[in-house]
Amino acid sequence: MNVLPLALNLAILTYFIGVLILALPIPYRQLKKWGIRLISDAVLAAVLISAYNIILSIGDFTLNLLGYGWTGFMSWLTERTAILVTALMGLTYITSWIKGLGYSIVLSPLGLASTYITLALSAIRMMYFIASFIWSFRSELLALGLLLYSLPLRIGKDVGAFFIAASLVMYVGFPLMPVFVNVFQGNTPQPTINSPVTLTCNVADLGGEPIPYPVLRLYKEGSKIPIGVINGDKEGKVVLGDNMDILPRNYTFKVEVLFMGYAFTPVPSTIRSEPSRTNYRLRLTNMIYQGGLAILIPSSLDVVRVKYLGSRLEVTLTRSGMEESEIRVVKLAGVNVISLNVNNFSLKCDWNSWTWKGIRLCECTLSLGNVEPNSTRSIFINISYTPKEYPSPNIEERRIVCYESLVDIIMQYVSIGIAYIYSFLFLPGVYLAALTTMSASLARVLGGGARLRLI
Repeated sequence: MNVLPLALNLAILTYFIGVLILALPIPYRQLKKWGIRLISDAVLAAVLISAYNIILSIGDFTLNLLGYGWTGFMSWLTERTAILVTALMGLTYITSWIKGLGYSIVLSPLGLASTYITLALSAIRMMYFIASFIWSFRSELLALGLLLYSLPLRIGKDVGAFFIAASLVMYVGFPLMPVFVNVFQGNTPQPTINSPVTLTCNVADLGGEPIPYPVLRLYKEGSKIPIGVINGDKEGKVVLGDNMDILPRNYTFKVEVLFMGYAFTPVPSTIRSEPSRTNYRLRLTNMIYQGGLAILIPSSLDVVRVKYLGSRLEVTLTRSGMEESEIRVVKLAGVNVISLNVNNFSLKCDWNSWTWKGIRLCECTLSLGNVEPNSTRSIFINISYTPKEYPSPNIEERRIVCYESLVDIIMQYVSIGIAYIYSFLFLPGVYLAALTTMSASLARVLGGGARLRLI
């Protein structure tokens, strides 16, 4: 490099200054010692400048002998950076999820974990910057150290000696950092962004037609207080989980369906945590629905056939005896019933009105005790009406939040944050301090001062 001839000339200049001091006719002992010291500095500087290429090759030889290299070290840094970024993304995702559920009070531990991971990420960035500088500018650092080391009157000897030592010690030491960290870090938890468990419940009537905007009430086993109240969509689909609920690891929920002011027990009546099952079909076996009108059928009657004809609903029922039975017809207030026939007999309904969850409803009760069945003991119901789209009820949802699972999530990320502070910040920091100490020690061997301070 162009700096080396300049450094050699400065070393020669230092040598002649030392000789000049020795030749002065001044009988002062400390001055003579200063001259001898300058001569020794110049000789040592010339030796180091001549060994420039040897010093560079010593680092590569040592790394090849140990079986480590800078490419593997940079890949290790990149891998750890990816781990931290993944952990931070997962933590941000979990934080926004919990915040959306309205549980902001528990976000403080997650914020602490986020701070830990951010500190670890900053440490990795700083480590990457220092390592990249040493790797890319090692020869320039060594040449600069030789230049400062050769300055007359020991002006830059301390700093120059440290640069020379650092160009060798840190070039060899940085690729060995993974070995040091792996020895002391133990098992570091690996973050994963797990997809939320999603359970879909499709609610349908007795004939398999979807029930629009059903409301699911879910209970824990043995409890009469619902753990969740969830509204479905117009296709009868109710989604549990999917960023909206924190479900327990193992659960069995009793299910109740609210629709048109009535509570129904579907079949099946419970849903369980089964890894192989993510979809339930809940059937309301005592109700038939179409276009804003529903027929509620008692258990004493069996449904033989149902026809969904758009503006007409035909149902064939059977009963085992002559006991009196009654059915209920529930409709939206805006639905106009044109005709209602039972076994070809036209019946007139007395409609009672009420409001349920913001929906105006009307109900009619039909007694079948006096209706003469046909020879097959069947009852044929034919209702003609003007259908209307069923609206979504004004339900205050209560999403399912399992506090045990919530605490598990929080503790998992807090422990990950602490582990990363130890593995990604503390251990590399200790190792970097050790490299700095060894560089300072080697600088003292080369003649540098003992009071070198980097900060």
